[in-house]
Amino acid sequence: MREIIKPVFTLLTICVVISLCVAFVFNITEDQILAIEKQTNEMLMENVLKDAKPFTEVTNDVISLRESSLPSIKVNNAYYSDKGMVFNMNTKGYGGDVVIFVGITIEGNVENVQLGKNNETPSVGKKAEEIDFTKQFENLPVNQKISDQVDTISGATITTKSVIEATQEAIDYFITYTSQMKGSEQ
Repeated sequence: MREIIKPVFTLLTICVVISLCVAFVFNITEDQILAIEKQTNEMLMENVLKDAKPFTEVTNDVISLRESSLPSIKVNNAYYSDKGMVFNMNTKGYGGDVVIFVGITIEGNVENVQLGKNNETPSVGKKAEEIDFTKQFENLPVNQKISDQVDTISGATITTKSVIEATQEAIDYFITYTSQMKGSEQ
């Protein structure tokens, strides 16, 4: 019995020490990780809606106006500027959650779409990040169904279909929000 207790106690001690070290390192780097994520998100926002700074966060206002039509899609954040709106959407791809940034001009056109954080398969689902796919969204009017205008990528159908659906959902939120704003101005 004694010969079992000593190795178990040794392994337990090693696990506790390693866990404490990992927690310590996480606490040190957490602020840096959050700052990098924020900087990346701001860069993506600027890429999908050019020259739109400053942005005002309107996430709670947008979410309160309607329910998402697809349970797998959610609005992480929504931002408004005098140039239009940027939506930070979350959807399910083949490899898990996919973050999508959608920029919509005040005139009612999708300016650009870019993928953020995701775990899609390299050279398959990651193709949805490429300009050949995202360029299809540029200047699409919000009054047309996106799925009729954008082609999926063969082999990456799940991911590209999710991006198309999340973009359509962002458009639906945009229409609801801007309609509400116009109604409250009268």
